[in-house]
Amino acid sequence: MLFILILCVCAYIKGDYVVLPDNLPINKNTVTVSGVSSGGAMAIQTHMAHSSIINGAAIYAAPPYYCAMGNLEVAMESCMKCESDPGSINVLELYLITLNTASLGFIDGVNHLMKDRVWLFTALNDSVVNSEAVHKTRDFYLKFLFHSSQLATVFNIEGEHAWATNKNSLKDCNFLGKPYINNCKHDFVGDFLNHILMSPHNMSLIAPTPQQAKNLFKFKQSLYTPISPSEEYGMHEDAYIYIPEQCQKVQSEKHCHLHVSFHGCLQNDEVVGEQFFRDTGLNEYAESNDLVILYPQAHSSKLNPNGCWDWWGYSGPQYASNVGLQIRTIKNLLDRLLINVN
Repeated sequence: MLFILILCVCAYIKGDYVVLPDNLPINKNTVTVSGVSSGGAMAIQTHMAHSSIINGAAIYAAPPYYCAMGNLEVAMESCMKCESDPGSINVLELYLITLNTASLGFIDGVNHLMKDRVWLFTALNDSVVNSEAVHKTRDFYLKFLFHSSQLATVFNIEGEHAWATNKNSLKDCNFLGKPYINNCKHDFVGDFLNHILMSPHNMSLIAPTPQQAKNLFKFKQSLYTPISPSEEYGMHEDAYIYIPEQCQKVQSEKHCHLHVSFHGCLQNDEVVGEQFFRDTGLNEYAESNDLVILYPQAHSSKLNPNGCWDWWGYSGPQYASNVGLQIRTIKNLLDRLLINVN
């Protein structure tokens, strides 16, 4: 099996696609997610739909679960910033909807959330998603977590709508525009990895080391979508995965940690090329801390011109549940990567 994996790696270097491996030494108890903007909303939806698998979430600039209630106007007005005060988001109503959705089996039981860790970020000058919406995300999660210490927040940073990191090559924290990854002069990625992954498992976060281009692989995401063509419901044909060398070897010890990171609107590879899966700071931590980073890709379409993840219903009314087409794709990817994990 190791020989097969090495062959796949060589094929990718030649410009072909890797076969998504099913034999990586991944610890099934340390699966986490992150995302920014629509990707933050998708990370929340995936966390809720499959909380029996996912143990933590880091969210940049996203409203609470099912905030839009399948309505684009509600998404734009109440959940973001437009004509209505985001304070109109009714957390109690969303909580009750979540309980009912779980009772019907369309998301995992909310008891799985009790021990999870959550990290939330909103910048004070965010002109796309009002900070108050993220405060509501905090209030929503606190209804499920066992203790408030399981939730960490960063609500005091001067900055714009972006994935905040500390790479000097990026624009300043107050910049609004592509690639929506800003240098906010602090290692927020290290902070959230420590909170949602390392601390709960009594592990120490090791300082980041340079990412290796040879460890980023492209694969056919369309092989894991429930309906073809996948582009019709906002899923790109391709996606990416970063696998450090020490996680490419077949081993009995499951020492690697799977992390799924969702780009935001105008951040897929059709718009910003490789920037989201090279510049967020995750790959450097993957190298030093044995992380496997999965980068799913949304697709731009007439209903979704900015390549956003579906958090308002363009892919169908069941978008936020475990039968939603995008979430089913993510679950298929997780199943593939975890299929041989005991």
